[in-house]
Amino acid sequence: MREQDGARDRGGGDRPSQDAGDLLRGASAREILAKITAGDPLELSPRVQERLRARALLLSPDRLRARSLARVARDALSYAGEPPLAAWLMGRIERSIEELMEEDREADRSAPATPELEESRYAFLANALGIELGVARRGCVVFNDLPDPVRADFFAVVVERTSVAAHAAASGRDGLVVENNVKRAIRALSLLEDQLGYGRFGGPSDEA
Repeated sequence: MREQDGARDRGGGDRPSQDAGDLLRGASAREILAKITAGDPLELSPRVQERLRARALLLSPDRLRARSLARVARDALSYAGEPPLAAWLMGRIERSIEELMEEDREADRSAPATPELEESRYAFLANALGIELGVARRGCVVFNDLPDPVRADFFAVVVERTSVAAHAAASGRDGLVVENNVKRAIRALSLLEDQLGYGRFGGPSDEA
């Protein structure tokens, strides 16, 4: 996965190298993890939210943040200042995304989800889409494996409630293509359970 070279800190640029050195220097990954967790000095939370939105993925932000923190702490032991911090952090987030998606796929293939697991990892999906917890893990796997444009159009129209016309104009894409992508995503989710059909989401709107 290509690291995002253009990522910048909220303050308008990468943190000073000395600050990064202090945060990412330690005798062990555990020591570094303790320094970067309290107060989120590396601003991983907004970075995680930004990346999930940019890639239109259904993953728990809390779960991804926890994995990214652990990944940063481990990889910091070999980080020597290149690439720049913002791009390096984005690379750790991307790697964590791929790890979690693969874990979900493997779990979906090998073991049924328990209510406790669904509640802890996938409850966010019920809030986003109204999907029942009993099929939430499967829903994440199915949706996250859809093509990028399909996920992006579904997120914009269904999750963010942007009209098809407005999203098509903003993205420079044909409105019919956008609507067909939304319908494709909804059909994929509707195969999980009857209650996840098109009407569950209200359908895409063509209003400007």
